[in-house]
Amino acid sequence: MNTTNNSRDAPASLFLYINDSDVVEQASIKETSDDYTRQYISWKVDNVKGYDVIPDEEIVEYRFPDRREIPPLKPGFENEYYARDMYYALEGKNIPGLHISLRMAAFLIKNNADPLQPEEVYRRLSKCPEYHEFIYLNHHGLLKHPGLMNADDTAKLAAIRAEGGPTFADILSEHGRTTERPKNGNDTSSLKTDKSPGRRIKPRIAVKRNNNPKHNRTRGRSL
Repeated sequence: MNTTNNSRDAPASLFLYINDSDVVEQASIKETSDDYTRQYISWKVDNVKGYDVIPDEEIVEYRFPDRREIPPLKPGFENEYYARDMYYALEGKNIPGLHISLRMAAFLIKNNADPLQPEEVYRRLSKCPEYHEFIYLNHHGLLKHPGLMNADDTAKLAAIRAEGGPTFADILSEHGRTTERPKNGNDTSSLKTDKSPGRRIKPRIAVKRNNNPKHNRTRGRSL
């Protein structure tokens, strides 16, 4: 006897990794979990730890209450999407989830902070002196090589610090956050919608296959 199952499927998340050419480079569908989201972000940050410059790339997560609502992956390609169709399908739906730059994620992890933060925290951190200093060091390939700083670098960092403004610790404390990363994934209040500040994502029509994970990533002292 045939029966129809109208019950909802389990919640699931669509993860997108958008490279510095605004091309969806990788896509995957996983069971929704704060723990997995943190693991995914940490994995992406770990992948660039050997680079002189952290690339200008984005991590996006869309959370769906029902896995069946997620647009299907292109058959035969586990981690590739038709970027045009995916964005057209999701545009304007205000689906909850996460949108964080790889650089912001690296900054938070470097400071032992939870990468899952409210949208307002990302916005404020992008303007604090410590983050400006982090971006300056990254721009000049000095995050991994502080011994290469010259007099101009030292003067620039001193000027950044002298500008004042909210500190990293103050911003987190104002939002009830600490620099100690949580050990469980049950807190979904930290998730934000796909409206983070910074560059606007304009994905290409075609999805780019990248067979060399370090291709076009290490760029010396330019971004």
